[in-house]
Amino acid sequence: MKTIPKFVSLIILMFSSKFLIAQKFEIYKQTDLNRLLAAAKTDSASIIERLAALKFHQLLNKYRKENKLDTVAWNDIFWLTCRNHSVYMIVNDELTHTQQKGKEKFTGKEPGNRLLFVEDGNASFSWRGENALYFFNTSYIGKNAEEIAEDIAEKAFDTWKKSPGHNANMLGSGHKIHGAAFVTDGLIVYGTSLFGITVTPYYASQAIAYEKEVKTGTNENNQIHEERITVTSSSSIRKMLDKFIKNKLANLNPDKALTTSAMKHIEYLYANKEFTHEQTRGRRNFYAKTPQQRIAKAQGKLFWFLAKNSYYHEYIAVYETNVKDFQAEYAAEKILAELVEKNQLNLSGFSTYGFAIKVRTKDEKVKIWAVLII
Repeated sequence: MKTIPKFVSLIILMFSSKFLIAQKFEIYKQTDLNRLLAAAKTDSASIIERLAALKFHQLLNKYRKENKLDTVAWNDIFWLTCRNHSVYMIVNDELTHTQQKGKEKFTGKEPGNRLLFVEDGNASFSWRGENALYFFNTSYIGKNAEEIAEDIAEKAFDTWKKSPGHNANMLGSGHKIHGAAFVTDGLIVYGTSLFGITVTPYYASQAIAYEKEVKTGTNENNQIHEERITVTSSSSIRKMLDKFIKNKLANLNPDKALTTSAMKHIEYLYANKEFTHEQTRGRRNFYAKTPQQRIAKAQGKLFWFLAKNSYYHEYIAVYETNVKDFQAEYAAEKILAELVEKNQLNLSGFSTYGFAIKVRTKDEKVKIWAVLII
């Protein structure tokens, strides 16, 4: 592609974005998220980058409300995916939706592939639409980080709003989650905005997983409008929920014995369709009668069956919803509220935990059992 003249003030439509302060052109995965968020509090370029993304998200939701649409939830996995794509575009001087293998900073041909890259192959989300652009931002002189970020967010929003295809993406009625990212090199800004949903198990009772992709075409400005229907299994739902909840417990250390105890009890509850802290000998998947005995047994104690007291406590939650209404992030929040908030637990007072989750899909229903030992 022809090199962009850095003295020209213009806007080119498509999907991409750059900042006025030079960024570190690196690609990241979800395991790098905490490090990036920490940098967004201290590094000047990262501060502007993160602020611009969040301010654009606010403008987007305000616009959706004005058009009587549901707001979309911010998603950091989508943010990383967008950032990686913006980095690809800026280092290759190319405004595109499709990356080419072999080029610098390649993370996947299509947005779906790039999501998988960030998640290390765990398909927790499905994308519905992507916007990209680049422009020159000369309005930053004499302004602070927040003002610069506002300029970037507003210019991107106004540019996409004026383009019918991009505007249609911003007002998509099926969108549930969103992320955006802007990367800069001097005055040049490349940006990407990605819309999607949490993986929805339309036929989750089937022990299969496949993806149907419907492309509605590419217009003259290369906007892409795609819908993906993901069909997944109970196992996939469990993995998604397990990941979401463990991310919330990231400040604690998982304990092997506590996790084993939680898993043994969740298997008992699941097999016997019960909601109880005490197991009954003779029932399916019996491990030990009380939480104290199960923990002692998992710890390998010789006289575990005599255990009566324990430093740890066991908490149980059950959540049920219709398959078509299932949202992994929302379900994870509900389960955590049942386990933590209802029991008035202050997680900062704990150092270790054990957690297990089990999912059953039947008759268009999703039922989830969760056990937390802390």
